[in-house]
Amino acid sequence: MELKKVEKYARAFPAQELESIQSRVGVEVASGLDPAPSEGTHRGTIIMNLTPVGNRDREASEILKELRANIQTGEKRRNLFRYEI
Repeated sequence: MELKKVEKYARAFPAQELESIQSRVGVEVASGLDPAPSEGTHRGTIIMNLTPVGNRDREASEILKELRANIQTGEKRRNLFRYEI
């Protein structure tokens, strides 16, 4: 999936939850899942900077869960119409 598509879903969150988004194409940022980041045209990272916990109603895990669901639903819808004539 293109990073731009993921950004689209991430930008849909309200300002009460999302302060900013940072994207890096071609670079993978180190994480607990993969502590050895790498570079390549197939790599990318999106960082969602959320508002402080006291300023929003949901936890980060809930926001991430919604983002994943929105991406999956959007891709399924897109694939349903991809081959329609």
